[in-house]
Amino acid sequence: MNKYFLFIAMILVPTIFSYASELDLVANNKEASSRILKNSNERAIERWLSQGQGRQEVFGRSKNVLSKSLKTFMNQDELCDLGFSRLIQKNALSAGLIKDENQFEAFIFYLRKTNLIDDILLRNIIFSSRLDQKFQTLKNKKAPFLPPFNRDNERTSEIDLETLYADFKTTPDEVTSCSTRKLFQIASVLTWKNTRKRDKLISQLNYLALEKNIISLEVYHRLEVMLDEKVLNWPTDLYRYFDIISNAKDKLSPTGVPQVDPSSYSNTYVIRRDKLTQRGRLYKEFDSTQVMMLADIISKTAKRMDAHNVSINFQFENSPKSEIETYVLSPMERYRLSIKMLRKDMAEVMRSDLFRNTNIGYEDLVSAAYETGLIKAEELELILKFEDFWNPKDPKWKIYASFTFTILGTASFYLPPPWNVVGAIALAVTQIQLNKNQKQAEPDDNWNVVI
Repeated sequence: MNKYFLFIAMILVPTIFSYASELDLVANNKEASSRILKNSNERAIERWLSQGQGRQEVFGRSKNVLSKSLKTFMNQDELCDLGFSRLIQKNALSAGLIKDENQFEAFIFYLRKTNLIDDILLRNIIFSSRLDQKFQTLKNKKAPFLPPFNRDNERTSEIDLETLYADFKTTPDEVTSCSTRKLFQIASVLTWKNTRKRDKLISQLNYLALEKNIISLEVYHRLEVMLDEKVLNWPTDLYRYFDIISNAKDKLSPTGVPQVDPSSYSNTYVIRRDKLTQRGRLYKEFDSTQVMMLADIISKTAKRMDAHNVSINFQFENSPKSEIETYVLSPMERYRLSIKMLRKDMAEVMRSDLFRNTNIGYEDLVSAAYETGLIKAEELELILKFEDFWNPKDPKWKIYASFTFTILGTASFYLPPPWNVVGAIALAVTQIQLNKNQKQAEPDDNWNVVI
């Protein structure tokens, strides 16, 4: 089974960073409005624009700076988060778009406002820039006067500090070596009960490594700053981000390009879509191969629901001439079977090595289908209007008139054939609502039982 999934992955995902132009990759066509851009940022953008050239000229030059930065960055062996924020700031300064680093955030928020980048990249650049600034202010700070409490204990004494901090012998340059990624590597070999105890343990180890001259004082401060800034809790790093936008984003779209200008989306749509698709979670939890495989589950579901005929055959004897009874499933029976097959597909995927120890929810399927372009923005908005069904303002009998309930108590959207992808997504949306307080598909489910 695992060989099968590896084969599918090889088909679905091309070589990383091989798709579209750099600007097309990062351009926003998924987020209707920014969840990060605030009124204070808007005012900072206006102050910055008022000090520069004409707005059309600024837009063109900003695109050039972004394009130049992306081309340089994506040709590097290591995609360091701090490296990209440094690179784009350097290029913006060289182009005269910003006068000093104090205008850098206004410039980055301008890129988001004009949909040249999305919220995920915006957050990463801003976080990285602020982190880098703290690195610079603390690089010459003295060692802490008091060591961490209980730094010598059973946990710390059993850890080989030389091996753990081998990659921090020198200060990462954020081009060939990345501070944030090396911190993740340290965390990955440790065990902890919760994130608070994880950070406490790493802080104790940092001090011990400094005390034994395994790391420099600058590296020590850099590690401590990253813990204080909760780097280990960042949604995603740039390697994961570029992997997904290069190898999954809009890959299943008929044209492979944005279908709708995001500026035309409604705010109501944004609120509902964010609750269901959780784009940030998708980028945090899954890589491009996994995203494509999740979208493929929806694609297979759509084909089943749109099948010309679905039947069950009974062969009464073990003979080619045996009498066969054929039972043709009704549309609602096909719908119920599709639900069970959907659960089967999810459980089967979770049993594969690619999804080991990864929980999948129906909302992840919806998110993957939207991210890959399998479903367009207007289709998703249409489906999310069904949310009114779950919070009816009209009498129930009026709302239920266009819906039906099976004898199992499963709410089903009554969509006349052809169901297509819209029907498959509607099925997943139904399951999201019904399974809020119930378990979803699990790898130990008996997926062979679908009737």
